[in-house]
Amino acid sequence: MEQKKKKTTTKKTISKKEIRKVEDNKKEIKKEEDEDKKRRILIIILLILLLFFLFIFRVDDIVLGTPTKPVLTKTSDGWSTTNVVEIEEDSNARNKVDYYLYCIVGEKDPSKCVWKKTKTKNVVVDKEGTNYVYFKAVDKNGKEGKISDPVEVRIDTTGPKITKIEKETKGNDLTVKVEAEDKGSGIDKYFFKLDDGEFIESNKNTYTFKDLEPNKEYTITVKVVDKLGNETEVTFKVKTDSNGNVINENDNDETNQEKSTDNKDKKDSGKEESTKEEVEEIPEISLSKIPNSFTIGESYKIPSSYKFGKSGGEVVCYLDDTEEITNTKDILYGEHEIKCDAIGNSGVTTSV
Repeated sequence: MEQKKKKTTTKKTISKKEIRKVEDNKKEIKKEEDEDKKRRILIIILLILLLFFLFIFRVDDIVLGTPTKPVLTKTSDGWSTTNVVEIEEDSNARNKVDYYLYCIVGEKDPSKCVWKKTKTKNVVVDKEGTNYVYFKAVDKNGKEGKISDPVEVRIDTTGPKITKIEKETKGNDLTVKVEAEDKGSGIDKYFFKLDDGEFIESNKNTYTFKDLEPNKEYTITVKVVDKLGNETEVTFKVKTDSNGNVINENDNDETNQEKSTDNKDKKDSGKEESTKEEVEEIPEISLSKIPNSFTIGESYKIPSSYKFGKSGGEVVCYLDDTEEITNTKDILYGEHEIKCDAIGNSGVTTSV
């Protein structure tokens, strides 16, 4: 029989030194991986910071030294008689800001700007209508910066326009109805006055004067005020007959007498009827192109505009209710009031 060979195995003994060497290699590899990961994170952070830096200061500010655009704010929203626009956040400039330029324009388009220099960081806006305000910085080297985003400012310094007045007579009572429009802040109140009496305030555009006396001429004043206190007045006259009825200006004496007798009969029978008549040729007048503030010597025509009906009329303007005035150039320093009357030959006067 063939003798079986014994299977032999050989064991290799690894020393502790070699084990430590392997472990050290693994730690070294892990350390390099961790450092590489940290480097990648650091690079990402630096890139984010760089992008943020470029976003805030802009490339051309860094490379070319162009001042950044300032951030503006205004003192109030909505319509106002004056408003202040100011720089809330300054322009950043490598060579430091020397001064600012500003412009006030009626369009949302800075290319229409006529730039003016200012040493301050604000500007008062009091030009009638919708305005757009822009600022830009100029650095110590005279380099102009980027133009700010616009701030919209709405100014209303003009009273409402009275477009129509209607008189309705019923017996000895006179009802006055006024139609007006205001393209700015909007109409707030109506006021009505008989002769030199006190104004009667109303939220409605109609008012009735009761129990008019016979054979008398009355002066009726209608005042319309907008939400900022700008006001317009229209004054006209009415006459009553022997029965206290308002005489229709468009009728002759015979027709008015017939109506008066007829109204008296109907009043006695308790069946009074009303008659309506429109106040004709209401003059138009405006001070809209005169700002609320200006420097001494600036020239603005007073009034800015006016218009009469076919009967014509004349315009008279006063400074502080004393001196007749036609231009702002001679107005001295201080606070003043300008009042203008458009006196129509039709007997109707409009005042602003």
